[in-house]
Amino acid sequence: MLTTKSLNLKPLISKLLLKFTLPKSINKTILLGHLAFNPEIKHAKDNSEFAILLIITNQIHNSKEDRLTFAEYHGLVACHEVLVFNQDFIRQIKKSFKKDDLVYVEGSITNSNYQDQILQIKHTTRIELRSPHHILAHCPQKQHQPSSQFYNPVFNS
Repeated sequence: MLTTKSLNLKPLISKLLLKFTLPKSINKTILLGHLAFNPEIKHAKDNSEFAILLIITNQIHNSKEDRLTFAEYHGLVACHEVLVFNQDFIRQIKKSFKKDDLVYVEGSITNSNYQDQILQIKHTTRIELRSPHHILAHCPQKQHQPSSQFYNPVFNS
């Protein structure tokens, strides 16, 4: 009669668990926000297309037990640059994305350095959509809320 003790399944189970464990690191970010400008479609040196989206997000914090008064309100607003290299997403962007649209993005964070005109090194962080595993979608809105209500006048010209 075979039993689990006699079969010694421990090494087999260990191998299976190693095969199906989570990766040691994940580079993923999720944004839900409004487009600050109409998307910009550009061409790379190899003549491939890519899109640039500026997405505005905001957070609201209140300071006392879910009571929100004028003095306790703090809004944090950020503008995120999203580079889209996936050609299916670019077709979707050309067809239907415009300023103030609410969009949902799942992509990878990238960091890069460059020299500006006065030869200072600048650092930038962007979100990139390259892989078919990334997501870009319009979010249906019943009430349209333009991005100008969430951001400062510099970006709303």
